[in-house]
Amino acid sequence: MTRLSEPASGRFRRPALLPTALATVLAAALLAVPGPAAPARAAPAASAIEGAPAEGAPAEEVPAEEVPAEEVPAEGVPVEEAAPVDGQGVRELPVDGVDGQAARSRAARAEAEPLTGAIPQDAAAALPLPERPLQDPPPAGPAAEADPSDDGQLAALTAPRATPGFTAAGLTWSAEAGNRVLEAALRVREDGEWSGWMSLEVLPGSTGEGPGSRTAKAGTDPVLTLGADGVQARVLTATGQAPADLSISLVSAGTAATDGRLEPAPAGTAVAVPAGTGNAGTGTVTALPASYAVSASAASTALDAKLPASVDGAALRPALVTRAQWGANESQSDTTDRRSLRLKAMYVHHTASSNNYTRAQAYQQIRAIYDYHTRSLGWDDIGYQFLVDRFGTIYEGRRGALTQLTVGAQAGGYNAETIGVSMLGNFDIAAPPPAAVGALAKVLAWKGYQYNLDVTGRTTLTTTVAGPSTARAQDGTRVRVPVVLGHRDTNQTACPGRYLYPKLGSIRQDVARRIKAATARYGKAGDALAAPAPAAVTPAAVTAAGTVRLEWKPVDRAVAYQVMYRGALHGESFTDGRIWRAGRTTTGTTAKLPLEAGETIVYGVRALDSSGRTGAITKLGQATRGVSLESQVKASHWRRSTDPGAPGGIAFTANGSNATLGVAGTRGTARVSVTALSGTAPASLSVKVGGTQVGTLSFPPSGDYVTKTLALPSGSAGTLTLVAGGPGVKVAGIALPRAAAAAPPGTRIAPAAKPALSSGPSRFLLSRAAAFSWKPQKDAARYTVWARRAAHGEAMPSSWTRIATTTATSLDVPVRNGETVQVGVRAVSRFGGSSPRASFAALTRTPLMESLKRSSSWRVATGPDFYADKAYRSRTKGAWLRLGGVRDARGVQVVAARGSGYGRIAVYAGTRRVGTIDLSSTRDRARDRVRYTVELPSTFSGTITVRTLDNKTAKVSRIIAAR
Repeated sequence: MTRLSEPASGRFRRPALLPTALATVLAAALLAVPGPAAPARAAPAASAIEGAPAEGAPAEEVPAEEVPAEEVPAEGVPVEEAAPVDGQGVRELPVDGVDGQAARSRAARAEAEPLTGAIPQDAAAALPLPERPLQDPPPAGPAAEADPSDDGQLAALTAPRATPGFTAAGLTWSAEAGNRVLEAALRVREDGEWSGWMSLEVLPGSTGEGPGSRTAKAGTDPVLTLGADGVQARVLTATGQAPADLSISLVSAGTAATDGRLEPAPAGTAVAVPAGTGNAGTGTVTALPASYAVSASAASTALDAKLPASVDGAALRPALVTRAQWGANESQSDTTDRRSLRLKAMYVHHTASSNNYTRAQAYQQIRAIYDYHTRSLGWDDIGYQFLVDRFGTIYEGRRGALTQLTVGAQAGGYNAETIGVSMLGNFDIAAPPPAAVGALAKVLAWKGYQYNLDVTGRTTLTTTVAGPSTARAQDGTRVRVPVVLGHRDTNQTACPGRYLYPKLGSIRQDVARRIKAATARYGKAGDALAAPAPAAVTPAAVTAAGTVRLEWKPVDRAVAYQVMYRGALHGESFTDGRIWRAGRTTTGTTAKLPLEAGETIVYGVRALDSSGRTGAITKLGQATRGVSLESQVKASHWRRSTDPGAPGGIAFTANGSNATLGVAGTRGTARVSVTALSGTAPASLSVKVGGTQVGTLSFPPSGDYVTKTLALPSGSAGTLTLVAGGPGVKVAGIALPRAAAAAPPGTRIAPAAKPALSSGPSRFLLSRAAAFSWKPQKDAARYTVWARRAAHGEAMPSSWTRIATTTATSLDVPVRNGETVQVGVRAVSRFGGSSPRASFAALTRTPLMESLKRSSSWRVATGPDFYADKAYRSRTKGAWLRLGGVRDARGVQVVAARGSGYGRIAVYAGTRRVGTIDLSSTRDRARDRVRYTVELPSTFSGTITVRTLDNKTAKVSRIIAAR
């Protein structure tokens, strides 16, 4: 975005003189101004804006990010709202032609500098190749940076004028204006000093940018200030004529006692992040906060404590300042009903504004952007889904963005399936503070985790523009882009600035580490609610009625249901599946909705919980209503009459052969369905599209109306004509259904968090069963226990087998002699989603004593103190015991007796001596069951040998080789 900035040295850049071409334009404008030059005088004062100047407190230092020692889930914590905002208002100053005195000023000839910086020459190279090459926008599109020496002519120039303090300023004009704006520039007075001319990025009007139901204006991005009190405007167009309704829009964001003082809506559970994660580029290790305090509005409703932290990505939801806290006036927003079906990419922006704002001024600048977008440009809401400031504070942007994929207006041509996060500041002239970069990473990690994105990967976006747009690709172009990308990657802009853009690589890695840590603990994120199951009754594919009845089955924990739909009227392009519209909400499980003549609608429904979270959309059906026989059908040689037996009460009767019924504007039609009555003789209707016959509909003799359907060739468009094969046939309905729409993705089942293991048995097992236990998981409804096993000498399988399902937190698992077993536990949420597996270390039970090979000098000894009442005994040096067929062992345990006068034994892995065990003791009484463990230097397969080293007593009960 293009807004006020301060260069690295000095408050403003020294204005440069315009090229000769523009100076000539100004001179020509002077010749057109009648009368002598007026004497210099002070600029007239503007009538007051409803507001006070922005706060001018000195800039605050950006603190290092504080890492809390412990994050506690914030359940039901109330969120403090903003105090009343004083002095907030928007004033439009009409711009009428060229002010002669201003045109004579040297300042009027200064060249405007784009505050977003020059569009990088490598911007196209940074974008991976699309499926067809990127092209420049159509010539009618606005230039992101108009060259003053282009063939532009001066269309408007105001005198410098004093104003009450304002926070934002921009230029707006009618979206229908035909004059191509080549440059729209402002300069402002701040602290008594005039800035140079600032060339503002030109935005298209309502087409292509996606504002909602309001009539949007064309205009520019705003200049954000810290309290300017003067403004001057200059506009160049291709014709020299100013666009209609050209105005300077001044926004005073006002002040509130709570600006910069409120605690953000709290976060929740901390997630340990691997070393090196933190603010991108700083190396600071941080905890990743999560939130159980998410709602669609004030973010103050607690998530049910029994729900998994994976629900809607809650494990990574950061603390943020809500709309209510920064002072959004909700009466001036009318958030679009458009919702992206999925999230594919996340844009990074900067506001190209001051880098020296205070915490209070951050609130005010966000209000100013909001007011400019909604009141000056007529958009339905602020364009961004989220914003972050230099202190690391995160702000809720577009309404609904916390819990839904509300379509924004942050990247012209690519608003579907994306969100935008904008950083307050100008990072074309300075590096972003570490706290701001860390906050940006937190937002991206939250949403990336919530929607299961590969944040270091790439995705495909489809360019969607209609008319002027800043998109660099043509309408319909599919482009491959990074999942986390800069605005400049797809649009004609330098945003997010030359110092922030290069950091995107490290930011992606930071975001990926955060998501990996959350996924390891909580599993992949899932939906808060299940998708409703459709009822047995579904809408008819073709109907003559003006209403459609929908029905679905109830969903656990749902407090309401929202009907979702997409479609088109007859003659309109059918909307693709990327965006659905949010319709009416009901607490029941049925809805009756209107359907206009010729309209095709795909219907769906989703469940909502008490906090505004939504589940996946269930497609309930697709319905097409027949076209209006009265207003949408042109009849030739047909007789119109009322017919109580006709589905719509009206019918056309053919007067003879070649009588025609025509429906103009057929577009995207997959088939034609005709309801007709033939009478006592067979009847036929030839079907033509665009003058070409595509088939025939035949109706057998019947006294009742019958519906026949004919599939149309792909891409059929134009006028559809029905030609009667003879007199007497009566047509009562013509419907033009579209191709069947694909069903949206199903429910992403939210898993429970990974169980924490309490304890496990030794990896050397002597008993017949091993006891495993784990800590209770609050979001778990039950646990599944899994195992993988290998007999002695066999390879350990990679696959796991479920061996038990339990609500308890412990389980005894039987193990056979010589067998190696590894046990894992998954927690299962109330949705049926399983957590990542928490795995105990593998253990091996001792093989039978008879499986050991021995030299002749060993004798069998018995007694109740030996393991299994039996041991091998020797007093001969060099006596050996061997355990063959060992596989992938990492340790050896020898169960032997220890006593006074006992000798030493050595342990060998193959021929390598890996340990020595001293069996001697100063105690008189021998201990017959001592466990000696030898860790192997590396994984070993082969034969383990135990050999006596002297002629003293050695008693060995068991040898275990554990994996």
